[in-house]
Amino acid sequence: MQKIKIATTVDNAGFGWILETIGIATLLLNKKKKATIEIYLLDGAPVFLRNKILGALRKIYVKIPLIYEAIFFFLNFFIRNKKKLNLLYENYKEDSIENNILINKRVNLNIEKNIIEIKKFELNTSFADFIKALFKTLFIWLTIILSKDAYIKFLNYKDNNISIGDLAGSAFLKIYPQYGGNLKINFKLFRIFLKCMYLNQISKNIQKKQIKSFFFTNPEPTYVETFWKRKFLHLNSKIIETNSYDGKLKIVDRKNKYFNPWILPKPIHKMSPKIKRTIDNYFKKRFYHPHKVLEYLRKNGTNNNKKKILKNIKKKNINILKNKSYAVIYLHAFEDAQYCFGINGFKDMYEWTHFTIEKCLESQNFQKILIKPHPTINHDYKADKIAFEKLLKIYSNSKNVEFLEPKTSIFSLTKHNEFFHFVHHGSVAIELAYLDERIIGSIGGPWSNNYKFIKTWHSKSSYSKLIKDCKKGDELNKYLKSKEHLYSYVLKAHINSLSIKKRSIRHIIMNKYPQFKHEITGSKKFGLELKKMTYDSKLLKEILNLIFAKYNQNNKIYKN
Repeated sequence: MQKIKIATTVDNAGFGWILETIGIATLLLNKKKKATIEIYLLDGAPVFLRNKILGALRKIYVKIPLIYEAIFFFLNFFIRNKKKLNLLYENYKEDSIENNILINKRVNLNIEKNIIEIKKFELNTSFADFIKALFKTLFIWLTIILSKDAYIKFLNYKDNNISIGDLAGSAFLKIYPQYGGNLKINFKLFRIFLKCMYLNQISKNIQKKQIKSFFFTNPEPTYVETFWKRKFLHLNSKIIETNSYDGKLKIVDRKNKYFNPWILPKPIHKMSPKIKRTIDNYFKKRFYHPHKVLEYLRKNGTNNNKKKILKNIKKKNINILKNKSYAVIYLHAFEDAQYCFGINGFKDMYEWTHFTIEKCLESQNFQKILIKPHPTINHDYKADKIAFEKLLKIYSNSKNVEFLEPKTSIFSLTKHNEFFHFVHHGSVAIELAYLDERIIGSIGGPWSNNYKFIKTWHSKSSYSKLIKDCKKGDELNKYLKSKEHLYSYVLKAHINSLSIKKRSIRHIIMNKYPQFKHEITGSKKFGLELKKMTYDSKLLKEILNLIFAKYNQNNKIYKN
């Protein structure tokens, strides 16, 4: 019997990610042989006590139900949100698989005569490990915050050659959207940093020979749990990358010269006319039906590219004067995966945005600065709305700054020779490049230094100089004699990419069952269903069968 061992983190993704991991494991199997799939769960939650408290509640209910009832009886007097309290009360009474995982109980499942074991990855930890991590964290924290460029030093911090600062920063911006994408050196950040340092401390107990036959995978690309991916890679374990730029599952290790999975490799220089026509058609679809090619967009929240009139946030027309230059600044998401492309001199997207506006105002090269909100401004990201409102408050009275209507057409921003476009890492850059616009963006984007369809900067000083040098008639991108680099980029990142919706177990299930099909409510319903799912669940059996059927049809594992 063959045996597959996969380590993963699950605290933030729940049982749904375990199902995805089972699917990934099946791709490694010889289908003709019976197999045991062992899934080992590692601690990865950014919050110290949350899961421990919830796990304790479940244990109390199992062992002493009367004490559990008494706890909630008294909580009724102190917690105002009765709906949330009742939900908590009911959740941990459930003998669900997720609750069993929460208390580190081994879970056994069967699929196609194969055995699946889900269990905690055992680490020899002690209270001494926590004390060591605490004192080390305090020392490093004080050293960093008292130094010049504290934020950048924090984000670039490495411990035992493993980058940690960027993970803590990403988690902070995600967990605390009330800061509007503005990284703060405070106790909340310290607590997350301590978590990272603690994980690094306990990871020292892992021996290379212990995980020699292990694979590792995780759901997120750039948060605290990603520490384990970096650790396993450091220990020469094989990584199954789930966040590649092209959506494909890939096996990588240190021998493969593994780099950031979101950065594209070097371009293809020769493409057939047929491929180029395919790319042209892709752009037509992207311009007029963007939600069909960009999975994070919703139909009612995309740019209205059928209208070409330029309007501000108050729905008033903006007149573009001939022989005048205009800066167009494209806002990014302020909380989601902020450091996925690395650190380049700015502590966060809010600082980059504010810096860009101020430098454009200082240069006096521009008649106006036009600010284009991110398409997700009206979606689920609280930080995006807070950051936008803050910027609006600062600059709404400025005669030289205009905030554009969120659904502003890309064509209304590209039909004039007077525009200079500023992005950080946003995919809007490829739309602008296709329309022959002048674009300035960070080298810390998916294009890196490999693709020459955008003028890049690598530091605050080089960026400042580029802004200062923008003048009417300056042909920033005219050194490009063709669109070969752009076409190569689009071919790799978009045309030949694999849709996550086709790859994901969650989306396979949501498409199959009518109750889960709705874009927003369906996902929430499915999440609730997973939380209360038990061993004898009919849906679970159907999902496990689908994993071998549909998942294997839609997926394969590639070499990096």
